[in-house]
Amino acid sequence: EPIHIRIGLDCGEPIEDSNDFFGTTVQLAARLCAAAHSDQILISDKTLQEYGSADVPVYGHRYRLKGFAKPVLAYRCEWLH
Repeated sequence: EPIHIRIGLDCGEPIEDSNDFFGTTVQLAARLCAAAHSDQILISDKTLQEYGSADVPVYGHRYRLKGFAKPVLAYRCEWLH
């Protein structure tokens, strides 16, 4: 039986304290993960700009995420089998 996962990615420098990580980068990745559907990858605009899409089809959308005052531009990446 297949395993269904959701992935949220952001890039940046998290804040480390006592072997735990905090900050906007961590919060955004967690919120994107929560917004993703099963078998979906959501990446932040910053991640796409920094690393590109590697020829993976991406679809942009603005998401209203908890803890962020304005809608956040993120991209849904298509799984390539």
